[in-house]
Amino acid sequence: MTNAASGMAVHDDCKLRFLELKAKRTHRFIVFKIEEQQKQVIVEKLDSKCATGKCW
Repeated sequence: MTNAASGMAVHDDCKLRFLELKAKRTHRFIVFKIEEQQKQVIVEKLDSKCATGKCW
């Protein structure tokens, strides 16, 4: 896990999923969630691109 200056940790999966979104465009969106008890950011929801393109 990566620590930020704020003291909030970012789970390694968050960074991996974001880089996939940015570079490969394998996802339409990512919803991140702040776990206050564990003081870390995690991936809450991950949406892949629709194969047919008619997902809207």
